[in-house]
Amino acid sequence: MGTNDSSLQSSMNDFLFLPEPANDRYRHNMPGSVRLMHGFQQPYVDLVDDVQAAITQHKTERNESRVTVIGQSQGAAIGLLSAVDFHQRLDGGIYRAYLFGLPRLGNPVFANYVDKTIGDRLRWVVNGHDWVPNVPLRIAGYQHPSNYVWIFPANSSHWKLYPGQENIHGFASVPLDYFKSWDHEGVYFHTQVGTIRGRCPAVAGQDFQ
Repeated sequence: MGTNDSSLQSSMNDFLFLPEPANDRYRHNMPGSVRLMHGFQQPYVDLVDDVQAAITQHKTERNESRVTVIGQSQGAAIGLLSAVDFHQRLDGGIYRAYLFGLPRLGNPVFANYVDKTIGDRLRWVVNGHDWVPNVPLRIAGYQHPSNYVWIFPANSSHWKLYPGQENIHGFASVPLDYFKSWDHEGVYFHTQVGTIRGRCPAVAGQDFQ
């Protein structure tokens, strides 16, 4: 779902902050001034053909038209790009996108494009004092799209939707646990996410704190 710590390339992707134009595969659907973090865009470009083939096969085998995108951490950033891309590729677009511990992926133009393209189909979630959604920094030109859910206290059953982009009344209002992963890989909606302390794969609805 997120960074593969056994892969040097996957780990390096988290630090390749250089913004770049949207890839040729989907640039025609986006405003020309969109900029995306290289370390998150390149992995998506590398796997998009496999994702397209898997979706086509699954829809045929299961007679299912709905496609939901789910991701966590680096996988959430890749998932966000996947969500807006496949919303254009698929008849009827995506059904939903649920992203956990989402880092910033693009500039304000991209954030506006996400809001316009998938809008309320997207929900992204911050757990407690997680620092990952605060990077890359806004002063570097990055910005989140709208509609995040903040779980606070961390790992609890208390959560609330914060509308708009970069809503300052949610996770931005508390100190962040920089370089600690407990909240990032914590309990989201009664489900432990991440491999440091949790089950792999996660078992939905089995964790209560």
